[in-house]
Amino acid sequence: MGRSLGQMQSELRSIINELESIASGIGSNFKGIGAEQCSSKLQDFIEECEASIKHLDHIKEVRREEKRKERERQRKLEMLLNGKTMI
Repeated sequence: MGRSLGQMQSELRSIINELESIASGIGSNFKGIGAEQCSSKLQDFIEECEASIKHLDHIKEVRREEKRKERERQRKLEMLLNGKTMI
């Protein structure tokens, strides 16, 4: 599958940090409406990247829960196959 979710989140965080620095520089070092619009658009993109990180966190949580449920199903199946009663 390539990169893990954690690696993607780390890369996104790095991109966000760089974009925040650029947006801050544009907003403070350049005057005029064009710079303000550019800085604003960068901030919008940063927010989208941050939302992506939150979405990846949610996916990781869902995967963890699915794995936990699968382990529990396997444990119950093994107990049934071994003739043990379930608690």
